[in-house]
Amino acid sequence: MIDRDRVVAEVAARHGVRISPDDPLLTWLAVHDVVLDVYVEKWHEVVASAEHGADQRKAALDAELRAGTERREARAQRAAKEAGREAAAGAVEALTAATDTFEKAAKATSDSLTKLVKGARVAAAVAIACPVAAVAAIVLWLIATG
Repeated sequence: MIDRDRVVAEVAARHGVRISPDDPLLTWLAVHDVVLDVYVEKWHEVVASAEHGADQRKAALDAELRAGTERREARAQRAAKEAGREAAAGAVEALTAATDTFEKAAKATSDSLTKLVKGARVAAAVAIACPVAAVAAIVLWLIATG
């Protein structure tokens, strides 16, 4: 909440204008504070939702990665039994390389999701900053005019 006494003191100190604690301008500031609280709450909801979605996607990718690794290891074991030690070593090497590639792709996807969440946070911050700047401009105009 906005400290009315501080606003009165700041306006007097900066502009040499005395406003009373019951001035309608301070009521407008209270309205601004309520609106700002609503936008801050919505911003928190957007961020929480984005983080939750990213966590779910990451968990699904991790589960898929584990399942894929288990399937590849099972295939490698069957191949080792069928093809002998030399052939199995080559198969395991190839499957390990494939697993590494898959893990890198999963990591890149996870990193992209993290960037997406950060982008959502920045967008939400900008969405909050615009109405705040507009209200500040109105308040300054009201102070300047009178």
